[in-house]
Amino acid sequence: MAEQARLASSPELARALTEIGEDETRHAELAFEILRFGLEVNRPTTLAAVRRVLEMRFDGEIADPQGCVPDAVWEAHGRLSAKPRRQVNQDAWNLVLAPLFRGLLHDESLQLAPSSLTPDRDIGC
Repeated sequence: MAEQARLASSPELARALTEIGEDETRHAELAFEILRFGLEVNRPTTLAAVRRVLEMRFDGEIADPQGCVPDAVWEAHGRLSAKPRRQVNQDAWNLVLAPLFRGLLHDESLQLAPSSLTPDRDIGC
């Protein structure tokens, strides 16, 4: 959301996206607190659930699957196009999520592959 806010051409849109991003950050913090609690209460079941989630694909919706609308148009309207979105997802995994999971789980056998957050293929016209 922060990257989308940075690229948005409208100050009002940028403010709205910033507020949404701050709200989503609070949600993520709460999710990790719940995860920490689950690990304390029933570690095996919680680890199994985390493994299932990490095996899922998080490709999400691509606004322009054919890549026919110029990136600048999407970005001006607060949407990341496919390539920048993949990079943001990769950075979020490498810099935030994987370290948090490693620190919280203390389980090196858990697969923490960034591929779980990135598409299998490039999308374009």
